[in-house]
Amino acid sequence: MTDLSAIVDSGLEAISAIAVALIAAGVLGVRSRVKRVQAQVENDHTTNMREEADERHQENSRALRWLVATVQTVVRDIGGLRQDLRDLRSEVRHERDRIDELEDTINPKERP
Repeated sequence: MTDLSAIVDSGLEAISAIAVALIAAGVLGVRSRVKRVQAQVENDHTTNMREEADERHQENSRALRWLVATVQTVVRDIGGLRQDLRDLRSEVRHERDRIDELEDTINPKERP
């Protein structure tokens, strides 16, 4: 049994060594990722990251309000143009009817 015990012990040592190596590699990988994230998050300039994000949010909000107002103006103008077009069509119809009446007066159509 001592031979079996030695084999088990050496197998456990090998498994332990492999487990430690895998854990160490994982830790080094995580450490590397954390450093990359930290480089992106750390603020090495004068403005605070939150303040910078708030300023950008305010700029975007102002731009969005301007865009909405501009679109509303365009929609209102298009509505006005459509109404003008309807009015012009009505006037053309009216003038066409007047011309038809005048032509009928000058050259009356034969009526059955």
